[in-house]
Amino acid sequence: MHALASMRFSHLLTLIISAFVLTGCGEGEGPQPIAGTAATPLPAVPPGFCDAINFEILCPAPSFFGFASVDTFVIDNPDPSGINDSEKVAETKKYPNPLDEFFGGTRIDLPAALDLANGRSFTVKVWSSRPVRVFFKLEETNDGTLGLPLELTHGGGSTWEELCFDFPTADLTVIAYSIIFDNGEEGQADTNPDDWTFYFDDIEQVASCGSGGGGNEPTEAAPAPTADAANVISLFSDAYTNIDGIDYNPNWGQATVVTQVDIAGNNTLKYAGLNYQGTDFAGNAQDVSGLESFHLDFWTADSTELNVYLISTDAAETAYALPVTPNTWVSVDIPLTEFAGVDLTSVMQLKFDGNGTIFIDNMYFQAAGATANEPAVAAPTPTADAADVISLFSDAYTDITDIDYNPNWGQATVVTQVDIAGNNTLKYEGLNYQGTDFAANPQDVSGMETFHLDFWTA
Repeated sequence: MHALASMRFSHLLTLIISAFVLTGCGEGEGPQPIAGTAATPLPAVPPGFCDAINFEILCPAPSFFGFASVDTFVIDNPDPSGINDSEKVAETKKYPNPLDEFFGGTRIDLPAALDLANGRSFTVKVWSSRPVRVFFKLEETNDGTLGLPLELTHGGGSTWEELCFDFPTADLTVIAYSIIFDNGEEGQADTNPDDWTFYFDDIEQVASCGSGGGGNEPTEAAPAPTADAANVISLFSDAYTNIDGIDYNPNWGQATVVTQVDIAGNNTLKYAGLNYQGTDFAGNAQDVSGLESFHLDFWTADSTELNVYLISTDAAETAYALPVTPNTWVSVDIPLTEFAGVDLTSVMQLKFDGNGTIFIDNMYFQAAGATANEPAVAAPTPTADAADVISLFSDAYTDITDIDYNPNWGQATVVTQVDIAGNNTLKYEGLNYQGTDFAANPQDVSGMETFHLDFWTA
């Protein structure tokens, strides 16, 4: 928040101190010190400059320490760029632990307990060379036995990224923060320092994460459904007419905070601080026995476990474990046969349980064949700089030469290139296996980090 002001202010301070030294220590014909004359005053600290824990020399030094084989020090910012060009940051290295305690991190003690009336959200600027889970905990005791944790994922890429940790229902006395990178994994900073050295800065209490959430909320809407409306019973979707009599937040004693939020123009359910949550339509129970599957789209930055249940009027319920993938919309079509024991002629409720903050859209039951067999929209437009890419197949970049997208390897797959909303796309039909061959032009990718692709299937 104050990174640019930090750099400018630090540079101003340096110039003033240098001038003071030159004017106060010269001899001969230069300026002479005058006894009893006050030194040149330092500039006032700008308002709000020290509101965040920013490790700058003009702010009170925070009290912190590394634990369980983690070393943390304040150093000069090794990458003053992007959202953080401040001069000082915290560097943390996670090493192997001889006691197999893989929860090593950094604790920052606060000078006074926080007033959560000022906000239950906290932003942290983080730098990492690779994708990494960032565990942030509000500490309530000196020994770490009580408190409230939340985990988000930094996307890597050797860049600064602001993460926003949202604790909407927090009700505790916060005396410290703890930050752990890849909680539960053994550090390897001794043998692989590039992957196990991280930087953080500007820890700040804020009123809310807001739209975008610094990585805590999706910036794109859920994928548009393609099922024919005539073959759908919709519970929540802008694309269809939802059934009557739905309560999206029945009072079941849950801690979850439910809101409906706008994500890129699309109405979306938000479950903040999920423990469990229901959707009740008992007054309009649905016969879905003639349908094939239940569809939903969900997005999360911090959940590690998420289940959905169907519940029938006889109170029978069955859970289905959802495939959680952070920071992307996940679309699932769950065969109704997965909900064994539920009376599909009278389904009256949904239930979710798990953890983290979840965004949900497009919940509907659908008949067999309701979903289109081809995508209606093009793959997302890539954002990587062309100078940092070796492209094999993309309209966004210049592909390398001498590529055979359908070498004769004896496969049954039928390969074609089709137009999807103006975007050239490879189609593998009846896939058993399939190759892409560029043996005539092999590539050295040893200096690269990741391999990217977009895919769609019904």
